[in-house]
Amino acid sequence: YWKVFVTIIVAWHLVLMLMASYLCYLTRNISSQFAESKYLAISLFSNLQITVLSIPVLIIVGADPSTSLFIRAVVIWINDFAVLGIIFGNLMYSVHTRKAEINIGAAVLRFATSQ
Repeated sequence: YWKVFVTIIVAWHLVLMLMASYLCYLTRNISSQFAESKYLAISLFSNLQITVLSIPVLIIVGADPSTSLFIRAVVIWINDFAVLGIIFGNLMYSVHTRKAEINIGAAVLRFATSQ
């Protein structure tokens, strides 16, 4: 049943990545101080790379349950760690290196008038 599992997981990931890419596209004009669409897009691309690279490996080791379990666990860990590192690493960096306070009203007004 591992082929069914891989097919369902890959299909679900592709649907989620397409939805997230669309949302990143919609929020591309929001001020970079508030929008993380660039880093979400990088995370999505990383997610796609990990998924594409893990499929052949899972197919190769599909018959061995212990190896397959290990590969799936490693793929999930790498995927989650990469997404968290890209998104929250950038947030932590921007919080600790911020020089001036953010003018929220001006940023919201710029976004509202750009629509």
